[in-house]
Amino acid sequence: MLLAGPMANATAAGITADYDGDMVGPFDSFDMAMGALLIEQDPGLGTFKGYYQAVLTGYALDAAWVDPGMLNKDYEVTVRAEFSGTYQAFGPITAFTIDDSGWAEMRYGDIDASITNDSGFDNGRIIAAGKITGGAGSIIPDSAGGLTGGSTLFINTDVVDGDVFSPVFDTATAAFTQQNPDFTVDAGTVMGHDIEGNLLLGADGNIAVNPVPVPAAAWLFMSALVGLGFTARRRSSL
Repeated sequence: MLLAGPMANATAAGITADYDGDMVGPFDSFDMAMGALLIEQDPGLGTFKGYYQAVLTGYALDAAWVDPGMLNKDYEVTVRAEFSGTYQAFGPITAFTIDDSGWAEMRYGDIDASITNDSGFDNGRIIAAGKITGGAGSIIPDSAGGLTGGSTLFINTDVVDGDVFSPVFDTATAAFTQQNPDFTVDAGTVMGHDIEGNLLLGADGNIAVNPVPVPAAAWLFMSALVGLGFTARRRSSL
């Protein structure tokens, strides 16, 4: 794993982050705002591609809220992921498996991300990035005519910015949440991919991490698919 900058001593509990002088932490999980998740399906092959982007909204330590400092006031942190896999229906339940061909990244920069405009998620400084190694989840219809589900994915990091995170982290635990079944995200495209004919989901989740005092070999990253509970309007059916 490549680390940018020096590693500091491990904290007794949790991780700290330094965003150019704005110190946050310690914390053991990142909390994501509602993000956009687009699924492109190939029913003939039973395969799919997924595209996810969201903005970090806060932190927690032992499930207690941590002061986010100047997050979303002076700067923002965004998360993006692209992944693929296979799916299979079991009655009303659709189960899916995520393969090892995807990637995910976390960026730090100016406040300009917009789900509606599909912009501002791919600029700024990369502070963590890696290769998705797998994952799984399921989707079921809800009583309001939408979809509800949850999933987990795993990432091995290629880059963790040691000038920001101290110490780095190597494991994570998914935390599932459920949102309003009537929730729909307002987007025409996600990461440049058109929503028409595809499945658009509102994805909400967190990234629970465990600190290590030495450079980590892997980062388990959970987003919209990670510990994420998501609901959506259906653009097409799985």
